[in-house]
Amino acid sequence: SLFSPSGRFNRMQWWLFGLVQMAGILIATVMVVGGTTTNPAFAVAGALMLFPVAWGGICANIKRFHDRGKSGWWLLISFVPFIGSIWIMVELGMLGGDEGDNAFGPPPGSARRLAALDKEIGAMSNGRLAKIDDDYFKQYQAKAAAQASAAMARTTLQPANGGRPAFGKRV
Repeated sequence: SLFSPSGRFNRMQWWLFGLVQMAGILIATVMVVGGTTTNPAFAVAGALMLFPVAWGGICANIKRFHDRGKSGWWLLISFVPFIGSIWIMVELGMLGGDEGDNAFGPPPGSARRLAALDKEIGAMSNGRLAKIDDDYFKQYQAKAAAQASAAMARTTLQPANGGRPAFGKRV
């Protein structure tokens, strides 16, 4: 989940979430600034929107530190003036994560991580998603088989000479 500090983010996920976060901050700022002059409820909604955007950014940074094999408490270095922001940018945005499993779990996108997510989703849905998936593919196979047999019926080979055998003769 984007709003949970557990797990790991690789660099690409971190940068993409940063872009989404910047868009959210921009939208919230426009709502606050535009709402203060026209509609106060609009300004309040924009201000309230900043809380989930900020929490998502904190969680993304913690996950990125986890990918580097470090505790999320390293995020506190951002409070050191000037040096903290440079540290965060280099550490999270430019350096690669741990290759294999670390104390915070398997790397993002790995087969073990996907298996864990599949197990987690299966536990949450009590197998309903797997059943829906199976039903969908059964229906897909049946439809594909029907289309293939219909196509085969349309393309039956007809002899060019009306069905008479033409042994050794050109027709």
